Order: sequence, then C-alpha cells, then structure tokens
Amino acid sequence: MLWAAFILYLSLMPGNNLPKIKIPNIDKAVHFIFYFTLVFLMAYGWQKQKTVSWMHSKMLMKIFFVAICYGCCIEMMQEIFTTTRHFDWLDIMANTTGSATASLITVKLFKL
Repeated sequence: MLWAAFILYLSLMPGNNLPKIKIPNIDKAVHFIFYFTLVFLMAYGWQKQKTVSWMHSKMLMKIFFVAICYGCCIEMMQEIFTTTRHFDWLDIMANTTGSATASLITVKLFKL
C-alpha cells in the first residue's frame, strides 16, 4: 500500500517539482520500474497470506488487472486534476510492460 501511495504522490506532483534529467524517455523507464515493483510487492504479499484461500485463485491475473487499472486511473487524474501533468498512452504502455514483466518473473520465482 505504501508503494502504491508513493506512486500516486509522485504521479500527481507538479511536473516542475520533479528533477530534470536529460536522458530521453527516462520517465518511461521510471514508469516501468514503478509498476514492476508494484506487481512484485503485491504478488509477494499475496502469496504470503494463507488465511483467505479464495484469494489465491487466479491471483496473478487479479494483481496484473489491479495494477493496470491503477495506472490508468492515475493517468486520468493527471489530466483532470493537474495543470502540469497530462494523460499519456506511452506511460500506460510502460506501466503495462513493467507489470507484465514482474508477473512473468513472479510466476517463476514464487512458483505461482
């Protein structure tokens, strides 16, 4: 939950408050890393809990879906609630790629 809040905070922060790094498309790499980490942490936490058995059915698909929806909602909030940040399909693609990569790795790592 803290990582998701961190993503939300940085995503809605005014763009001029973010550090200026002169590497082309570095923001896409950041999106990839943020959502890779989000899915990885969610999968790790979800597979650790043993008390709610129904939660394990198609767990990774649920996590992936939640991460993608979360990223899309944040992109829409950037467009609606900020003046310096805007909706970007390439950000959604980077979020999705990071989420998918983490999903594939967690399948192997956690044997899901």
